[in-house]
Amino acid sequence: MAKVHAFLLEGHSLPEIEEACSIHFPKHDSKSLLNLAAKPFSEYSKEPEDAVRGWCLAAARDLYRKLASVGAYADALRAVKLVADLAAKNVSGPGAIDI
Repeated sequence: MAKVHAFLLEGHSLPEIEEACSIHFPKHDSKSLLNLAAKPFSEYSKEPEDAVRGWCLAAARDLYRKLASVGAYADALRAVKLVADLAAKNVSGPGAIDI
């Protein structure tokens, strides 16, 4: 199932994923595998907004650190902008994220 998740996350088209499923899992129905693999993504959408925003902030910070360490400053700046945009969406009130 991890392979099918990877295909989805890598942005492959539906026909590409179905073809890959038929190659890697020839004994299984591609559509059934896709439905099973997509189920956790539905669950992710039910996460509390603050938790998702916090995860995005942490991921953007990690990307910034990695990008800056290899000299990819334009991309690192995009990560900073993402953090600023996310922070601006919830600057005060219950559950505000302090960066």
